[in-house]
Amino acid sequence: MSTPVTERWFASGGWYHARTVLFCLPHAGGGAAAFRGWARALAPDVETLVVQLPGRERRIAEPAVIDPHAVAAAVRLAIEARGTPAYAFYGHSFGAWLAFEVIRELRRLGAPPPIRLYVGATRPPDAGLAAALRGLSTAPDTELAARLARLGGMPAGVFAEDELRDLVLPALRADFTWLDNYAYQPEQPLAVPPLKWRAGLVSRLPECGCATCRAATFSCRTNATS
Repeated sequence: MSTPVTERWFASGGWYHARTVLFCLPHAGGGAAAFRGWARALAPDVETLVVQLPGRERRIAEPAVIDPHAVAAAVRLAIEARGTPAYAFYGHSFGAWLAFEVIRELRRLGAPPPIRLYVGATRPPDAGLAAALRGLSTAPDTELAARLARLGGMPAGVFAEDELRDLVLPALRADFTWLDNYAYQPEQPLAVPPLKWRAGLVSRLPECGCATCRAATFSCRTNATS
C-alpha cells in the first residue's frame, strides 16, 4: 500500500490495516525520532505516521523547505492508499500550526476531514507567535542556541559540536523562518475539534486561551495526561 511518495514523507510505526491513522508533526527542528515509542504506547488498531519533513533525518540531503500543501498532498495519498480510514493529527509546538494549515489544505483538496486535531505546547495561530520565539530564524548561532536552551527546546551541547550543529541548523532555521513569516488568514472554522494536551491537572482558560480559540480558529479544551 505504500508508494514512493508516502515512503518519502512518512515514518510508519504501525500497520496498514489499522482502524485509525494518527499523523504526527514534530516541534521545530524535530523529526520522526521525536515520536519514537508512540506506536507501542497507542492502541493496537492505531497506526502512527510521523511526517518526515525535508532537511532532517533520512531526508537530510534535501533542502529544508516547509510546504503545507505538499504535506497535505502526501497525507491525502496515504489515507487513500489505506482505504480512507478515520485519521487524526497531533502537532507539537511548530507542528501544531503546521497541522492546522495542512488540514486547511486538505479541505481545499477535497479530502475527508480528520476526526481530531491534537495539539501541544502551542497557542492558537491567530494569537501570533510568542515573543520568546520571534526572530529566531535570523538570530546568530550563539543567540539561537542560548534562547533555545532557555526554552528547553534544544540541549546546549548540540551547538558545541560543529558537525552536529551543521546538521540541525538548516531544519531549525527553516522551521523558525516559516513561523516568523506565518500570517494567519481568516477562513471558515475547521470541521474538527482541536484538543490541547499538557501534563497535569490545569484550569482550562488561562493556559489554553480558549476564549480566543472559540472566537476564531480553535474550539479547544485542555486535557490532562501523564
